[in-house]
Amino acid sequence: MPEPITVLLPIHRWDGHTDDAIGSIIEQTHQAFELLLIVNGPDAQSRAKARVYELRDPRIRMIEHPEPSLPKALNLGIEHAKYELIARMDSDDWSHPDRLAIQGRFMQANPSLGGCGVGTSIVDPDGSLLHAHLPPTSSEETRWRVLIWNPFVHGSMMIRKQAVQSVGGYDETLLRAQDYDLWIRLAGFGLSGIPSILYTHRSTRRAISDATASGLDDVQSAHTAEILTRAWAGLSDRQDPMVQPIMAEIARGDASARSQLEHLMQTRGPTRQMLMAWMWSCWRHPVAPTDHAQRSDRISGTRDLLCELGISRVWLWGAGDLARSLLAEREALGVQVVGVVDDFRAGSAINGLPIAHSDELPAIMGEHEAVLIASDLYEQAIWDRSASHRSKGIRVIRLVDSSCPSAEPVP
Repeated sequence: MPEPITVLLPIHRWDGHTDDAIGSIIEQTHQAFELLLIVNGPDAQSRAKARVYELRDPRIRMIEHPEPSLPKALNLGIEHAKYELIARMDSDDWSHPDRLAIQGRFMQANPSLGGCGVGTSIVDPDGSLLHAHLPPTSSEETRWRVLIWNPFVHGSMMIRKQAVQSVGGYDETLLRAQDYDLWIRLAGFGLSGIPSILYTHRSTRRAISDATASGLDDVQSAHTAEILTRAWAGLSDRQDPMVQPIMAEIARGDASARSQLEHLMQTRGPTRQMLMAWMWSCWRHPVAPTDHAQRSDRISGTRDLLCELGISRVWLWGAGDLARSLLAEREALGVQVVGVVDDFRAGSAINGLPIAHSDELPAIMGEHEAVLIASDLYEQAIWDRSASHRSKGIRVIRLVDSSCPSAEPVP
């Protein structure tokens, strides 16, 4: 039976998107919820409008917090929440109709998790898509991702009340980045994500190429620096003998060896040595910011190429951000995605699809199938690695790019 959910929606100032935000919760396919409208500050208009919703729907309650403080308002909401599962919602964002149903089922199926986020479309004030943000898909990945940057969109999160209260809730001394601070403390319980796009976040910025590339204001920057340095100071000093050989591969020019460091941090837990090696690898082989428009053009061109070649099914080689983007919006390619190739994650699954080792390709490839390289950073390394497969007739295709060949010659 679906578990009931409390939704926390703080409102500092009622604007033109607040009614839509509330409506997106009211119209959820999962109807077993309570919605707490937390009037965050002395705003008479917000109080009056929230009261109208409260009188109209018995599932909606208004709570008042006299001073404008997001962490205090959220802690107040958590205290008043009737249910163990608590979903966040921002007053100018929008939840897709199945968000609560899918997130609630995921949390019920993973009772040890402290929380989970969902894939999020980041849009500008006019509603134009800027970026698709995808969260880590396992608590093991979150353990080290959270030591680099905030991997979750705050409004997209669903958290477990008992877990949040056990780590002290939101830090009320932080004016900004209080969500990031909570995720680091909550990561011990386990935080994961659903890569499907189920939330839309409205950014105040009109032009960003990637959520992680945008600058922070002075207050948030200071808090983020404090949060990260404190987290790094708590890392283990354990030395892992695998790190040095991997660094040697990276020094020789193999950027794809960075994924081995990520695999180590996921399977053995991050250490200060591993994190420093990963950061050094980013200096040695910089990670270029994602350009959403350029990536969309490449995907569109690749869809046309796959159709021209008569390919109806593809394996994605790579399990990073680009692959997760393609899995979250599979219709973009116009073909069926049947699985993912990743040597370090082989034997597991992502989005319900199997992850295979590259050595398995000759045995698992079917008729009218191809392998599509789904990695921005490791594209050339994967292309080189695929040479033996291509020599055996397996079709390996790059995303179309006018500046380089998009695929091997058609036989």
